[in-house]
Amino acid sequence: MKAKLKTKLASAGAAVVAAAGLACAFPTLAFASEKEGIAVLIPDMNEFIPMLVAFILILIILAKFGWRWSTTSSPSVRTPSRRL
Repeated sequence: MKAKLKTKLASAGAAVVAAAGLACAFPTLAFASEKEGIAVLIPDMNEFIPMLVAFILILIILAKFGWRWSTTSSPSVRTPSRRL
């Protein structure tokens, strides 16, 4: 019983390794569509608008919370050092 299970697990493991090897060897599905000319520099509006909204939200959150804490927690920012 255990011998059959070990051989089945070994063959299943070999199949997984072979499938992973093939997926890494031929990544044709991972390539994006290629653009040419000036279209490479201009983003799609379907992607640009949500990214712009997310950037503005993160900017607002950092301006409200992040930057204020980082500048007030350091003693060298609040008072200049008098050591020479």
